[in-house]
Amino acid sequence: MWGRLLLAGIFFFFSSCWAGEASSVPAPSAELRAPAGEPEASSVPVRRLLDQAVQEREEGKLRSAAELFLRAAELPPGDPHIFNELGWTWFYQREDHRALEAWDKALRLDSRHPLALLGKGIYELEHSSSPWPAVFSLDKITRVWPDFAPAYYYLGKTYEVLEKWPQALQMYERTPAEDFSFQEVRLPWGRLLEKLGRTDEAWKQYVKILDLDSSHPEALKGKNRLAPLLSKKPEDLLPAAKITSAAHLVPVPQRGEPVFLRVGLGTSASGNPVLRKSIQFWSGGRGFEILKKSSGKPQVLQTGAAQERWKIVAAKKTGFCWVFSPAGKRLGPYALPLRLELLEPDRSTFILEEVRYGQGFPWTGRSDREYRGNLELFWRGGGFYLVNLVSLEEYLYSVLPSEMEESFPMEALKSQAVLARTQALYRKKSLQPHRKHGYDLCDDQHCQVYRGVRKESRRTSRAVEETWGEVLGYEGKLVHGVYHSTCGGMTHPSEQVWRARVPYLKGVLDGDPSELKPPEGAWEMNQWIKYPPPAFCGLRRYVHPSKFRWLRVIPKQELERNLDRAYRTGRLLGLRVLERASSGHLRMLLVQGSRRSVTIGKEHLMRRHLGLGPLRSSVVSIEARLDGQGEPSEFFVYGAGWGHGVGLCQSGAAGRAHLGRATHEQILKAYFPGTQLEKYE
Repeated sequence: MWGRLLLAGIFFFFSSCWAGEASSVPAPSAELRAPAGEPEASSVPVRRLLDQAVQEREEGKLRSAAELFLRAAELPPGDPHIFNELGWTWFYQREDHRALEAWDKALRLDSRHPLALLGKGIYELEHSSSPWPAVFSLDKITRVWPDFAPAYYYLGKTYEVLEKWPQALQMYERTPAEDFSFQEVRLPWGRLLEKLGRTDEAWKQYVKILDLDSSHPEALKGKNRLAPLLSKKPEDLLPAAKITSAAHLVPVPQRGEPVFLRVGLGTSASGNPVLRKSIQFWSGGRGFEILKKSSGKPQVLQTGAAQERWKIVAAKKTGFCWVFSPAGKRLGPYALPLRLELLEPDRSTFILEEVRYGQGFPWTGRSDREYRGNLELFWRGGGFYLVNLVSLEEYLYSVLPSEMEESFPMEALKSQAVLARTQALYRKKSLQPHRKHGYDLCDDQHCQVYRGVRKESRRTSRAVEETWGEVLGYEGKLVHGVYHSTCGGMTHPSEQVWRARVPYLKGVLDGDPSELKPPEGAWEMNQWIKYPPPAFCGLRRYVHPSKFRWLRVIPKQELERNLDRAYRTGRLLGLRVLERASSGHLRMLLVQGSRRSVTIGKEHLMRRHLGLGPLRSSVVSIEARLDGQGEPSEFFVYGAGWGHGVGLCQSGAAGRAHLGRATHEQILKAYFPGTQLEKYE
């Protein structure tokens, strides 16, 4: 049964890939869309062999795993997936010629099997006297699976060997365009740019690596080596996105007494303040006042007119700052905290220049940010940080389009609006994760993404207004309304990810039960992770395929450096899955090092340390290729979905609204069983 459902999933995925709205590539043949699944469920001995083979491979017993896959592959009917896994298992232990034999058998059964083509392409790159056959194999993948980033990564490597520099650069550039989390491409891309004398572009690649790993040795050397050769100043090569005029706001409709939130701005990946030495800002409307907070009436220190550029700089004296007027006059020093207050709060905004965002993530950068509400500055250590005071509904105007694409169906947007409102109130009143820093929520993924006024759209604002005051409750209390981008086919019970059972955070199958069944056993889980099932969250109209199923190829050095820095493990000798939840999430991962071995049991730590930039999720299959000494040289990390997988699946909400015509209430009740929509007054 599960094999037939896998076929349906592959059909569903590739059908959406080649839908006319998404691509002009001709529709794939039935052979591609429905390659054979695993043996029928009645073939119990085969299933046992396959389950055992996958388990042996996860434990690092590659030879015995290959023998088990070989026994299963020899039993009828012939199955390309089994031959493919046999090929990769031989490949991981450097039995490359035997690997090629297995991949060729898989391709005789399914000539467009993408993973068998990938393996064969890598073999042809490494072993052929001329790597042109690798170009043929890898290019064929891009026709079968046009969004598959590793195909472009290896095409870049192949063209580089062939000294076809423009094609190599084009393929390297295409890799993160298809999967921005595949940051491992930036090092070979930067090396090639530097080799070709394209100094500015090479420097940018090294800087992007350092944004993710500030101590990356090769990137640091490359950046410093090229710095004297740059054609422009560094800040001109990577300029911040600028705002030149303030937005014209329509006041947010208020019904009753507004609830105000305190939002930390420019926070770290963990939601903590990132200290600044200076900030330049201006406002629209009728200008602003700089106030000194006190127990009585706040004291007005300075008044600024609209469009005037003011600057605040941390003073050498602890807890004080200087204020610089538009004319450059130094005022103060003033003791922090300070408050920046708009004179026309309903119709004007503050613009902060060059705010750092997405720190620790591949999309990190700098841009001007525009915010409703007032600002406060607080001193900590050797600098200060900013907090935005904004009403709940104004906050939601920005959070909704920051968290969900405005093109999503309206009912999906409304479900997200209700959940974002619930989550903001729950964090403010119950969770209070940033209480010690003086704010209710941070402005990034740790709490909710909040990008300010420029992210607002009429359509998402309408979803906020049409759900005004609606929250999600359970037994009369606000729920912990967590959500994530893409579950990959099923959401996960809270206790399987965070080890805390919450009655309404149960695992939910994200598809039609007649078409989608959860995997059973190690083999089905392995295939579930690698191939797309027919899930609501896999609808290409709304979801890029790299959010749904993905593969990253990670050199040992990247993992070794991260893990040794975090745990002092020394040389990396292996990674072993000790425990996997029924949902597919890793629960316990053993890191084997030359100094010591450690067990990682927290989902966010596994994702943080296992790559250059975090993994999209912990629903992964980690497969290591060994070197001549039997130690890992690189890791092939297959993954499903994006995010922790608990609560609402945003992509699934879009699919449910589009395919099932579900209302926002039905969507929320599907992902949070036993909950009710309530009015928050």
